[in-house]
Amino acid sequence: MPFRRLTVIVAALLGQAAAAGGSLPDPPQTDEQAASQKAQAESMRNEAERRYLEDRQACYARFLVSDCLDAAQKAHTRAMLDVRAIEKGVREFGRGEHRKAVEAKEAGRDAKLAERDAGLHEQAERFRADEERKVAERERKLADKAKQAEEGRKKREAEDAAHREKQAKRAKQDAENAGRAAKKAASGD
Repeated sequence: MPFRRLTVIVAALLGQAAAAGGSLPDPPQTDEQAASQKAQAESMRNEAERRYLEDRQACYARFLVSDCLDAAQKAHTRAMLDVRAIEKGVREFGRGEHRKAVEAKEAGRDAKLAERDAGLHEQAERFRADEERKVAERERKLADKAKQAEEGRKKREAEDAAHREKQAKRAKQDAENAGRAAKKAASGD
């Protein structure tokens, strides 16, 4: 009779494990499904642990204790495999979501870098244009100064030539006046 009870317990445990194994949910597709499956896996884990402890206690009342403990351990292992399969699906979903978040972050960073590079390129172009304008302005001012200097030099040369001509005229007039005054003084004496 005890062997028959053990067979019934083992069959019941195997039936529960098979029933649990056949009803594994599909991998989650949304955060809500992932949270639900995570809670389901935790509940299944707790139930498997509770059942394992109860089965172990029941085995000590039997004649074939080690066979009963082995069967309880196998049933527990099967239940834990189901739990781990659900947890694996949840972890893979989490990794996929994390990967998507990282890719989105990298895409945003790449977009910001491209925008910054475009801004830097535009700024560099403005700087070059501004520098070219400044160089052209400097060259124009230098050309204006050179032109003014040339005009000033020509004006000074013209003024100097006019002044020399005027001085020569005056010197000639002074010489004529001095010659007349000498003639007058020589004749009027």
